[in-house]
Amino acid sequence: MTSGPLKILHVITKLDVGGAQSVVAELVREQIKAGHSVTVATGVVWASAVVSTIEGVRIREIDSLVHPLSPSRDRVAVQRLTALIRAERFDVTHTHSSKGGLLGRIAARRCGTPSVYTAHGWPFQEAAPRAQRIQSLLGEWIAGCIGNEVVCVNSVELELATRLRVGRRQHRRVIHNGIAFAEPLARSIEASTDQFKLVMVARLHKPKRADIIVEALSKLDERVCLTIVGDGDLKPSVEALSRRLGLANRVTFTGLTDPTPHFEAADAFILASDYEGMPVTVLEAMRAGLPTVANDLPGIREAIGNDCGLLTDRTAPAVAAAVSMLLADPAKAVRMGQAARARWESHFTAEAMASSYETLYRAIQRLR
Repeated sequence: MTSGPLKILHVITKLDVGGAQSVVAELVREQIKAGHSVTVATGVVWASAVVSTIEGVRIREIDSLVHPLSPSRDRVAVQRLTALIRAERFDVTHTHSSKGGLLGRIAARRCGTPSVYTAHGWPFQEAAPRAQRIQSLLGEWIAGCIGNEVVCVNSVELELATRLRVGRRQHRRVIHNGIAFAEPLARSIEASTDQFKLVMVARLHKPKRADIIVEALSKLDERVCLTIVGDGDLKPSVEALSRRLGLANRVTFTGLTDPTPHFEAADAFILASDYEGMPVTVLEAMRAGLPTVANDLPGIREAIGNDCGLLTDRTAPAVAAAVSMLLADPAKAVRMGQAARARWESHFTAEAMASSYETLYRAIQRLR
């Protein structure tokens, strides 16, 4: 098993703003810090993509690497990825997202290069649309036979992959997401009695359900306000809903911006989704010392444990009831936030995540 620096290729369909992209950025940063050579192959690079700003990373844009199914463009993407892997002689190809995961693993297999695939939330979960479930499961079956290792971000998704036989036996595992260390945010240990501030940080695309949170807000004390940090195609409908419910003065939409000051100003983090892997924004809230109110989904449950927040059904009344519990006991909200910070430090740092992946990389290299 090699012990020196590795040449690592990450493959992801888009470098935009999102959970998978945040995980790639954290991995790239830690891997470069450890002395490895890191390249990221992607179809689209947004101006706001964090990965492209990391010193030392090499970005290779492959315009044929697109999200929709396109046999002609997919074939070209595989050819270009194959040429890149052969030319650079990478030690490992680490793929992310369903499409990037399939095409990247095909190219790695052609070159005899070990591959790792991280499933950032299975797209065939029960809450996903039926057509999406069928199409994605078929793709994951095929890709699982081609690649080496399949990584799930929580134990329930590992159980689902095992039950549906996604990936090869003995080559499935869990590696939790992690985010970089940051000093605790400056916040008062005394919760405000004048206003209770909720913050949601998320891309406003399916499967996120900001509409549920806005509806919940309409059932809560007028002291409760909400800041939504993020953008996406669902934003206009959520803005319209907030106006229709008479909440325009209690809901703030910031668009894409640094969420740090909004975490610092908040009393609790809130998230609603139809399905998730392990949301990076929940980890960011834990790092910020905030309690979380979120839907009872496996990855979120595994992240916050028993004492870092409240889990609810995917209904506005259930979400409103959970927020009311925190509002009625501000000291409890503070204690949950302190527990969240401690749990993040123990379980979900970027350093721990990168170390687990490096151990995996070296193990599959040994088996070549």
